[in-house]
Parts: sequence; structure tokens; C-alpha cells
Amino acid sequence: FEGNLREPRVNCLEVWGDRNDLSRMRATTTLGLVYSNGSVLYADPNPLKTPDHLHNWYGFWNAPLGRPTGSAEVRVDGAVQRSFEGGLVIYNHEDNGSIIVEFQSEHIRASDGLQGTHFTINDRDGEIFLSP
Repeated sequence: FEGNLREPRVNCLEVWGDRNDLSRMRATTTLGLVYSNGSVLYADPNPLKTPDHLHNWYGFWNAPLGRPTGSAEVRVDGAVQRSFEGGLVIYNHEDNGSIIVEFQSEHIRASDGLQGTHFTINDRDGEIFLSP
């Protein structure tokens, strides 16, 4: 849509899911970040009998990435990554299996603040890695 819609345009990827399914929230967020310059909304499903389409704010979204410095790149392991001024975003699609991410220098995993050079990302998940 970013390449074919007229200005002004606002792109948003909306996915419904369980608010506590953090891997799905991360997968949705990282999918949007690696493939677009749009926004992401992770919301309750509409068909709920209780008040629905509500939203949480996740600390994961506070990662200070800055602007993208490149486009989506498919990794050898099948995941997709995109570089930003403040770090790297990796989306690992469903049925791809777990992947290993290794850095030459320490990075911070946005989902839990863990700092290191070696990380695992399960399939149907994603991660933001910040440069310290």
C-alpha cells in the first residue's frame, strides 16, 4: 500500500488476539516493522460477548528504534530482518522453526531487557534488538 496509494496515506496492520499471547503480539509488531513503515494495532477480537476491541500497551513498543536504515532482508535461516538507527528487528514466521541470532557485540533484547550476543527466537515470534 505504501507504494501504490496516494498521499496522504496511513497504513495500519491490525491483528486480533489474546492480550496475553505475547509471542503473537511480538510477531505482529515485528512483521509490521520489517515489511512496512506503517503502524500496528494488536486488539481483542470483535466477536467477544464482553466489551471487546480493547487494547493493552506493551513495553515492547517503547523500544527506541529510530528510523529504518534499510529494507526487509530475508535471512539464511528464513526469518526476515530490518535495520533501524537504534537496532535490528527480526520477524520469524510461523512454521519456520526456532532461529539463533548472534551478534559480534552485546545487544539488548527489547522483550525482557536481557543483554547478550546470542539469542533464540521461536517461530511465530519476533524480537527487537537494541544497540547498547
